[in-house]
Amino acid sequence: MKKKLELKPEQLKLRCNPNIFDEDLMCRDLEENEIIGQKRAVKSLAFGFRVKRKGYNIFVTGLPGTGRNSYVYSLAKTFAKQNFTPKDWIYVYNYEKPEKPKAISLDPGQGKIFQKDIEIFINNLKEDFPKLFASKEYEEKKNGIYIDFDNLMNESLDQLNSLAEPYKFEFQMTENGLISYPLKDDHPLTEQEMADMNDEEIEDLKTRSLKINSEAYESVKKIKGLEGELRQKLRELTEKMAFDNIGLNLESIYEKYKGNKKIEKYLKATSSDIIENIKVFMGTAPHNKNEEYLQEVFFTRYEINLFIDNGEQENAPVIKELNPNYYNLLGKIEYVNEHNYYRTDHTRIKPGSLHVANGGYIILQAKDLLVNPITWAGLKRALNSEKLQIENIAAKGTVVAETITPEAIPIDLKVIIIGDSRTYQTLFYYDEDFKKLFKMRADFDIELDRSEQNMRKIVSFVSSHCNKKDNIGFTKEALANIVEYSSRLASSQDKLTAHFNELVETIYEAEALAEFSGAE
Repeated sequence: MKKKLELKPEQLKLRCNPNIFDEDLMCRDLEENEIIGQKRAVKSLAFGFRVKRKGYNIFVTGLPGTGRNSYVYSLAKTFAKQNFTPKDWIYVYNYEKPEKPKAISLDPGQGKIFQKDIEIFINNLKEDFPKLFASKEYEEKKNGIYIDFDNLMNESLDQLNSLAEPYKFEFQMTENGLISYPLKDDHPLTEQEMADMNDEEIEDLKTRSLKINSEAYESVKKIKGLEGELRQKLRELTEKMAFDNIGLNLESIYEKYKGNKKIEKYLKATSSDIIENIKVFMGTAPHNKNEEYLQEVFFTRYEINLFIDNGEQENAPVIKELNPNYYNLLGKIEYVNEHNYYRTDHTRIKPGSLHVANGGYIILQAKDLLVNPITWAGLKRALNSEKLQIENIAAKGTVVAETITPEAIPIDLKVIIIGDSRTYQTLFYYDEDFKKLFKMRADFDIELDRSEQNMRKIVSFVSSHCNKKDNIGFTKEALANIVEYSSRLASSQDKLTAHFNELVETIYEAEALAEFSGAE
């Protein structure tokens, strides 16, 4: 029995033949997306990245050091190059419901341009309107309206006084409006004359006053209507000239974003709001800090919040979120403290990494993500609804003067979570949403077959690290020793370890010893 279990010294360790490593191999780096072994995980990931359907997000399992993170990121970058650059997103003021800012998408790079276009447009109006309404053209048109009004008013007053003459009354237009007064010997009755009147004369005056007021009712109503018509015509003149000026300034902007219905609708709403608030544009410079602040708050409504700018993006984004807390992942609404009250507006809506990754891929670490249940719940809610709704977590003791509910943005992205098998099993069996949202699993093995192909890949792996770090190169014998050490870590002569970080540490330590001994 003992003889059967006896091992020869050469059987205790499976030697690696250094001659299988040629010079070309020793200088070769691992190609992009090349990984040692892990055929099953590679196939699962490739399939998961190709399926573009709801719920086909990926959970990657395996132990640290197996190349999960670097390979997933590299593969995501490869697939991202095959996808289009996602659209820009902006938030704009909602003139009908200010508490609900509107989200608008534009082609990549147009968001920043549109933001600048509107800024220039508003600044132009601030300069143009004071000049426009102090111009000779405006004054002439306004004077023409006043002349027409005066003519109609005088004509109406003459008709009214003709009606009042038999009753010895006269009407006159004053700063306080239309007034009537009794006459005596063709001149207005004085206070002294009224005081000297007897009861019969007073009664007669009252009777005449009632009669003229009754008969002159329609004429008085017509005169007061003329005042309303005057205000209306002046308003129409102001609005017409403002509208024409706005049209000239907006013409090129309309043409530039022609076909974007939401932009066209926003521009129309902005034009209407400017005309309604034209006095603010015509106002004088602020006299104090309070007036200056109120003007700043008002003009904030015309600012564009460039929420997502993909102008510099060449393809779909790939985001590695290293700190996936609630606000970093899902976005937030910032507030400003004013006299112990917190207020906000559409310009203070900030994106999370899910917004930035929209249209592409986001990579998360399970241990960081699941530490906060609110964040995990928010991620699931977004993936289930396929929309990202920004809402802050209520803070205790905070008095909010106003809040907003931004329009939700539709999302189309793939989420890759990297964790371990235990976490995966726990979520699979105890979280009903998990199995619906993460239908793909890619499991990284902890050991590989000791095939010549895998051994040659380990040599390329070592070469890659040496070339990247400009380290001292390894001889064939040293590379063979690394392969043998890999089998030792796997505790099997037929296997190689997939814990490549331990091999990296060995490379660094070997280099340090070689430098210490004076090797080149």
